[in-house]
Amino acid sequence: MRPWWRDAVLYHVYCRSFADSDGDGVGDLRGVVDHLDHLAWLGIGGIWLSPTMPSPNADWGYDVADYRDVDPALGTLDGLDDLVAEAGRLGIRVLLDLVPNHTSDRHPWFLDARSSPTSAHRDWYVWADPEGETGAPPNNWLSFAGGSAWTRDEAAGRLYLHNYLAEQPDLDWWNPEVRDAFDEILRFWFDRGIAGFRIDTANRIVKDRLLRDNPPARDALHRSVTGMPLEQRYSANRPEVHEVLRRWRRIADGYDPPRLLLGETFLFDIAAMAGYHGNGDDELQLALNLPFMFSPLAADAMRDAVTRTVDALPDGAWPLWNGSSHDVPRLATRWCGGDPARVRCALLLLLTLRGTPLLYYGDEIGMGDTTVPPDRVRDPLGLPGSARASRDGARTPMRWRAGPGAGFTAAGVEPWLPFGSEPGLGAPPLPRRHPAARRHPRAPRGRHEPPAGAARRPRLEAGGFGHRRPQPRRPAGHGRRRRGDARTRHRPGTGGRSGARRARAARLGRGRRRRVTGGAPVRMYGRGVLHPDHVPTPAEIREAAARLRPVAIATALEPAPRLSREHGGEVLLKREDLQITRSYKIRGAYNLIEQLPDVIRGRGVVCASAGNHAQGVAYSCARLGVPAFVFLPRSTPRQKLARIREIGGEHTRIELAGDSYDEAAQTAIAFADTKGLPVVPPFDHPDIIAGQGTVGLELVEAPTGPPDVLVVPVGGGGLIAGIAAPVR
Repeated sequence: MRPWWRDAVLYHVYCRSFADSDGDGVGDLRGVVDHLDHLAWLGIGGIWLSPTMPSPNADWGYDVADYRDVDPALGTLDGLDDLVAEAGRLGIRVLLDLVPNHTSDRHPWFLDARSSPTSAHRDWYVWADPEGETGAPPNNWLSFAGGSAWTRDEAAGRLYLHNYLAEQPDLDWWNPEVRDAFDEILRFWFDRGIAGFRIDTANRIVKDRLLRDNPPARDALHRSVTGMPLEQRYSANRPEVHEVLRRWRRIADGYDPPRLLLGETFLFDIAAMAGYHGNGDDELQLALNLPFMFSPLAADAMRDAVTRTVDALPDGAWPLWNGSSHDVPRLATRWCGGDPARVRCALLLLLTLRGTPLLYYGDEIGMGDTTVPPDRVRDPLGLPGSARASRDGARTPMRWRAGPGAGFTAAGVEPWLPFGSEPGLGAPPLPRRHPAARRHPRAPRGRHEPPAGAARRPRLEAGGFGHRRPQPRRPAGHGRRRRGDARTRHRPGTGGRSGARRARAARLGRGRRRRVTGGAPVRMYGRGVLHPDHVPTPAEIREAAARLRPVAIATALEPAPRLSREHGGEVLLKREDLQITRSYKIRGAYNLIEQLPDVIRGRGVVCASAGNHAQGVAYSCARLGVPAFVFLPRSTPRQKLARIREIGGEHTRIELAGDSYDEAAQTAIAFADTKGLPVVPPFDHPDIIAGQGTVGLELVEAPTGPPDVLVVPVGGGGLIAGIAAPVR
C-alpha cells in the first residue's frame, strides 16, 4: 500500500505563533484546532507541530523537561488528543517534534544525574573530567550557541556536554537504558494516535566514544550557515546513529498504518544526507535537504540540487522539499526577496517536484521575515553576546487578517513576538470547510483516501528534473478535457459532456462572445482562466457598466467607489478585504456568500443548479445559518440530492422544478422575485438569468491583483461576482 505521506503536503505549525485561542499572546493547541478548516481547505495531509512537551523554554521547547506531557502554555494532554481526533476527521495526520539529542537541565533525569556519582541517571549524559589545573575541556568541540560545548557542573565536579545551550545537556546514546527509554516514549505517543515524529538533530544524537577533536571545516556552505569553523565529524554523524534509526523504524513499522519518521539531517553533503534513508526502507522515510534549501531560486542551481538529490537517494527512498523553517529565514525573504511573483514560483516548485513538499506556516500567503527590535528578541541565539543571528524573524505570529490582533490574538493583546508586515500574497481566506475536501465516505476514520480517479499532485520521473511521468495513450474516442474547462467530466465518446450539457453549450456559445443585457457585447472569461487575453481599460469598464447595469462589478483597474457614484449601489467589499479563490463553482459560490452576509440579510439565497454549485451554496448558507432555496431539474440524480441535503442539513430546501436546468432556473427567478431574495447564479451560466436583475460572472484574479467588488442591489436583491470586460 502506498504510504500516505508520499501524496501529502506537510505543513509545519510553529505552535506559539500560529493562533492564540485564550488571548494571552501565545499560540496554543486550541488555536490549531480552530484553524484546521484552513489547513483542510489548503489540502494539507499532515501537520508537524513544533515542540509541545513541557519545557522551561530556554530554547522555546527544544529543552524538554517531560517527554510524556504537554506544556501548560500550549494546552493539555487531553487537548492534544482532541487535536489529533479533529484533524483525523478532516483527513490530516499529526506529527510531533521529538528532541532525543538532549534534555532540559531541569529534566528529572539530569537533576538526578548531577546529584550523585552513583545516581541511576548519572550515565545517561555525556560527562568528562576537566584537564589540568585550568580545567580545560577534553576536546575542541564547539556549541552552536558559541564557545565550548563543555560546561562544568559544580555539584557533580565534572564537565557535561551540550552541543547547544548549557541548559540543554546531551544524552549519552551509547547507554542502552537511554535507548530503551526512548523506545517507550515513541510507543507512548504512537499509541495515542500520533502519526509520526520530526526528529530534531537526527544526525547528532550519537557522539564519538573517544571524544576526538573535530577537524577544520572545508565546506564553505557549512561555515556560512553555521558560523562554525569546525566540521562535526566526531560530535555528530557517527555511524552508530544508524542503529538507533533502524531500531525506531522497526517500532514505527509495527503500527498500522506505519508511523512516519522525518529527520532533521543538518548536513551539507547530499550523499551523507541520503545515507540517513538507509537502504531505502529501514531508516528515515523523509530527511531534511539543506543543500536544496540553501540553493538560490534559479533554474540551474535548483536543477543541480534536485538532480544530485534524486541520484543520491537509495532505491525506494523518497525526497522531501522545503524552503522555510523555524531555524532559517523564510523562503519569501531568502529566496524571493519579498517579490510575490517569485513566491508563487517557489511554491509551484515545491508542490510539483517529485517528492513530499513541506510548507512552513505562512508560506502559503508569502509571509516574510520580520525585523525584531533588540528589546523584543526571544531567541537565545540572538541575545547580546551570541555568535549567531536571531531566528525570531522567521517565527513571528501568523497574520490571519488585517487589523488589530491580525486574527492571531485578541485586539489589544501584545503577542509574544511582534507582528510582521502584510504578507506578500495577502491574508489567508476566512476559515472555511470546502465540501469537496471532506473525507471520502469509504475511507477509514482518520485516513484521507481520495476517490478512485481523483487528481493527485503531479509526480516527476526520478531520472530527470521537470519531465513528467509518461502517460498511457488514450483509447480512441475517449473524451479529453477542453482547454480552460477544468471541471469537464470525462465520458467516453462524448467529449466530456452529456447531451443536454452539449446542447446548452451550443446555445450559449461557451467561451465565445455573448450578449447579456442591453445589447452590450462582453466576454465572460471561461473557467480556469487566470490571466485574460484582453485587459479592459477603465473607459471600457465604465461603458460596460452603463450598458449592463449589473448588480456588481469586480475590476482591478477601476476603483469601486467611482463606479458606485456613477452607477449607484454600495461598496461592500474592497480590494484589501476580498479573499480570492480559484475554484470555479463550489468555492467561488460560497466565497462570495460568506463574505457578503449583509447582502443575504439573514433571509437566505436562491440558486438553480444541478451539481457542485448547489453544494457550495448549501454549505455556505448552513455556515451562516440562513436558508438556501435550491431549484433543480426533476432529472437530478438521487445521489446528488442526497449530497446537497447532507451538506446543507436543515438549512437547505430543495425544489424539483421542470425537466431541464433552464426551466428550474426560471422557476428559481420567479420565486426570488416573489420573496425578494438574491439569486446566486452558477458562474458558468450567466445568461440564464440575464435581464432579471442578476448577472453572473466568474470570479478570477486579474494580473494586477485582487479586484475591488461593487455590489449594487437591484430589484428583489441580486448578487454578482466577477470581471465584466467588453470586447472591442
